[in-house]
Amino acid sequence: MHEPVTRLFELLTLCVARGSLYALIAVGFALVFGAGRVLNLFHGSFFLLGAYGAYVVGALGFAGSNAGERLLAAVLVASGVGIFALIYYYLVLRPSAASWLRLVTTGLAANLLVAEVFRAYYGTRSASVQPIVAGTVRIGSVNVLAQEVVVAVVAAVLLAALGWVLTRTLWGAAVRAVAQDTFGARLMGINPAVTLALTVTLAGALAGLAGALAAPTRIVRPDMWSFALLKALTVVIVGGIGSLRGTCMAAYGLGAIEVIATAWLGETAAELGGVLIAVAALTIRPRGVVADA
Repeated sequence: MHEPVTRLFELLTLCVARGSLYALIAVGFALVFGAGRVLNLFHGSFFLLGAYGAYVVGALGFAGSNAGERLLAAVLVASGVGIFALIYYYLVLRPSAASWLRLVTTGLAANLLVAEVFRAYYGTRSASVQPIVAGTVRIGSVNVLAQEVVVAVVAAVLLAALGWVLTRTLWGAAVRAVAQDTFGARLMGINPAVTLALTVTLAGALAGLAGALAAPTRIVRPDMWSFALLKALTVVIVGGIGSLRGTCMAAYGLGAIEVIATAWLGETAAELGGVLIAVAALTIRPRGVVADA
């Protein structure tokens, strides 16, 4: 394979891997806003908890010795983050939902509190996490980290399953009903508070899983929440706030833009470009590039 074609294929593979991670991070954020018009800025800490959860499980020797056991450990970590998200909803998010100012300030303060707790316990040193699948996978003539392939496959399966759940199950119908008309949903016997609580739980589990899967390929530090929150906000703003289809498209689009920008201009320019894209989307089309009907 010629060098330019090889390079293009390598970039395409990296775009899919990064976009898959962003989709896992952002889709729950979009669902929560779509279902309850609640801007959960604590979402970034779900990612942080998943990453540190994977580190703790590995450090305690509970991650297992093969890929299946490590994947199961990541799923268990994600489940724990989901339970934490449910508790957070009833203790913090629900009481703050009536006031946008309280919602924003409480979310940011909670992020900082969680980060400080981890900083006090682990310090500012980075933590390393063993990958679910070590080494690289050769795709064509390109070597890709096996862990990134795991992220892409898991994201594809979960996003497809989530789409099926939202369109073919009673819970999915309840989420869509609450998103369209809360009062009408109540008349149909749907409890919006319970529906939103389950949605926040799912969002926390997805973000926690993203953190657990991303931890082996990233530096695990207490300020990871800001990375996840920034990506979630950017993806949801570009894709359309509350739009699941737009969120998935924007996640892979942002991943592609960042990978290409990194190859040409460097990582710093790519990060800045992502922020500029979000600002431009808010200015030109506030509803997002893609909005579900």
